[in-house]
Amino acid sequence: MVAAYLDSELVGYALGYGLSSNTRWWTGLQTDQPAAFFVEDGTRTFALNELVVAPERRRRGYGRMLHDALLDGRPEERATLLVRPDNPAAELYEKLGWREAGRQQPFPDSPTFRSMVLPLTTR
Repeated sequence: MVAAYLDSELVGYALGYGLSSNTRWWTGLQTDQPAAFFVEDGTRTFALNELVVAPERRRRGYGRMLHDALLDGRPEERATLLVRPDNPAAELYEKLGWREAGRQQPFPDSPTFRSMVLPLTTR
């Protein structure tokens, strides 16, 4: 987890975790990815779970700063995240190099998300 403060006021935070070898992260992913795409060994993929910037601080570069602080230097080969298709953050993720791997409904009662992946080996 990383957090950003400005004059002792929380600007935003980002957090995530490494996917375990028995993860259910890819459950419900609708994609034409090969079977090897889904293989996890406990060190392959980092899941970005939250990237939050206070509304009054958005569009000032804090989201990118938090994103980079969380992901730079990570040992995994890739990162993944889920974002609702109508979330404006999806545009930021695309600018940062994330690509859609497919659409995903992780649980029967959840919305459908864009499942996105970012290679980390080039960072």
